[in-house]
Amino acid sequence: MPETTDPPEGTGGIVFFRTADRDSVVDWYREVVGAETWLEQPGCTILAFENFRFGFCDAEETETEGILTFVYDTTEEVDELHH
Repeated sequence: MPETTDPPEGTGGIVFFRTADRDSVVDWYREVVGAETWLEQPGCTILAFENFRFGFCDAEETETEGILTFVYDTTEEVDELHH
């Protein structure tokens, strides 16, 4: 297997999802997860949680495939999200 190296500083990516209710979805990720708006574009909101960026874009139907996974230090922090 080839040796891996760290990517250059500033390298990253964004995962996008289509949604029929962008405002509610974005509000949930801001209020419950603690994500912050990284960039607003016409029809899309890109959020950031630590070094993870993900966006939600207006669509007629909500995309239901894909999973966003957030990493926390303790199970208590995860449990707190569900209350």
